[in-house]
Amino acid sequence: MNTDYLDIVFEEAMAEDRNDIFSDYNDYIMDNADPSEVTICNGDTLLEAAESGYLLEEFKSSWMEKELAA
Repeated sequence: MNTDYLDIVFEEAMAEDRNDIFSDYNDYIMDNADPSEVTICNGDTLLEAAESGYLLEEFKSSWMEKELAA
């Protein structure tokens, strides 16, 4: 599978929250957040981090790797 194609699929999935991808992104933030960069202490701070794109590129890379492996 081509990475340019996966990039488009990822963007569309995020825009439409396909397959609960936004929830997966939130889980990724929770698992990988650096406390020196962002404080996640409740749903509001998690949503704020997600809406600001915190770790989005890292999540996208992780997601694409899983898709390529499938």
